[in-house]
Amino acid sequence: MGSAKDAERYESRLKAEMKAGQLVAQQESSDIPTFEAFSDTWFQSYVVPTNKPSEQDNKRIFLKKHLVPFFGNYRLDKITHYVIEQFIAQQVAKGYAPASTNLHLSTLKRALKSAVEWSILQKNPADTIKKLKNEAESWQFLDFDESEAFLNVVPSQWKTLFLVAIRTGLRKGELCALRWRDVDWANQAIHVRHSLYKGELTSPKSKDSIRTVPLPTDAREALQEHREREQSFKTEFVFPSSTGGPLEPRTLQRPLRTANKNSGLDKQLRFHDTRHTYASHMVMAGVPIRTVKDLLGHSSLDQTLRYAHITGETHREAVKALEATLKTKRKNSILTQFSGEK
Repeated sequence: MGSAKDAERYESRLKAEMKAGQLVAQQESSDIPTFEAFSDTWFQSYVVPTNKPSEQDNKRIFLKKHLVPFFGNYRLDKITHYVIEQFIAQQVAKGYAPASTNLHLSTLKRALKSAVEWSILQKNPADTIKKLKNEAESWQFLDFDESEAFLNVVPSQWKTLFLVAIRTGLRKGELCALRWRDVDWANQAIHVRHSLYKGELTSPKSKDSIRTVPLPTDAREALQEHREREQSFKTEFVFPSSTGGPLEPRTLQRPLRTANKNSGLDKQLRFHDTRHTYASHMVMAGVPIRTVKDLLGHSSLDQTLRYAHITGETHREAVKALEATLKTKRKNSILTQFSGEK
């Protein structure tokens, strides 16, 4: 057994080691940046090299308008699950939609993930945060008859563009970026290779958006006629601007308003609803939902499943039609039997 002096020496050494450890911990924690300082580095080191211009713009806005004002003065290691929950509560109180708040959280989570990858944090506190439940997105589509009524009142110079939109489901930016080299006449298809953002050709929304979409006969014939009309106007774009460059997406708002006004339909379409219409037509025609996903260029099946209920409605209509047919056959059979008895 050691002496009392040995015990005192051990206690003194232990206290010194503990104090040294605290100093090291304090020194290490002082190297951890605030979220505001870190976000600048993260944006330049991660966002700019890896994200498309449109995604960069979104993250820049999310950081400046939402994340930095709330988390800016927090040191990264002081951002806890509870602090993030407070941010969510603030966004809800301000009236932001769940989908918008989820986008803000996604940017925060990706930033803090980088902090872990760069050995600034040991774990990501946002990993335990669940997304807000999002109410069904407000969207609408035209059934087969409604889409024909709509196309009939689209101004003539825009009719081919809107027809291709409804028959292929291309996004607005993808249509504006479409070039004649992307039209595969032999295979009756369109190869989606680019999108338009701020007047510049960029890659599509995601890697899944690079795809080939079949071109129905009426859309193919309309494109052929459109090309013949545009031959004197030398441009590589299928739907060019007045100067021959790519068409600005906002230009489509005027013909869209005209068609909405004159269609007689109880619907006011946004351009993106032409994409919903295409997807809905595919589902109603019995195309498997996974195939619809690929045709739309969705990165996950969850995005496409919003159309799944249409399959149910279509099936119910089919069953009703079957029941009506069987009912008619039974009625005719009874009448035949009755006539035979006479």
